[in-house]
Amino acid sequence: MLISTPPRSLFNLTNREISPDNTVKLLYSPKATNVNGLESAHGQRTIDDFILIALTKMIKPKNFFEFGTDYGVNLLNLAMNFPELEFHSIDIEKFKQVYSNTNYESRIHNYIANSVNFDYSMFYEKMDMIFVDGGRDDKTIKSDTENAFKMLSNNFSCIVYHDYPSIPKVKEFIDEISMQHTIYHIKDSLICFYLNNAPQNILKCLND
Repeated sequence: MLISTPPRSLFNLTNREISPDNTVKLLYSPKATNVNGLESAHGQRTIDDFILIALTKMIKPKNFFEFGTDYGVNLLNLAMNFPELEFHSIDIEKFKQVYSNTNYESRIHNYIANSVNFDYSMFYEKMDMIFVDGGRDDKTIKSDTENAFKMLSNNFSCIVYHDYPSIPKVKEFIDEISMQHTIYHIKDSLICFYLNNAPQNILKCLND
């Protein structure tokens, strides 16, 4: 089942929890450039940044895994707002990450590898939050999803997808897996997500 819910349903669950005055630290997402000077096509809208931060606040994860490091903007935004969170991220190539040479770098562990062939066994059942934002071809998104479910902890945890419904392959895949899992899409954003062991009050808020 795919449930479309307005942003306020999510924001109401986390209102005034990030800081006493409800502020967040946010770096606007620039274009990424890899070590060879080539630009990345990946990008993210501000509403998606806020939704990802709100989801993180709702889940309260200890460990976060990202498929598709790219420029590292997502990682830096979350690291700035969640000082206890540990990050792991994989990408097929090395970009000039925005968190390099910052106080946050020590909490961010970056792996350069093809996500389809990477050995994730060290992370099985240890990740409370996983962001799937890597390759958009059928083989990669299917493999990343299978590995995400293996890494998902038994706590209240979450798998988040980016680029739904803007990229046809992503939309097609998410629509397909929503036949087996309840997937939430936040209206007017490119973010959708699956919740594992979610409290009933959270499900009620998102479903209303």
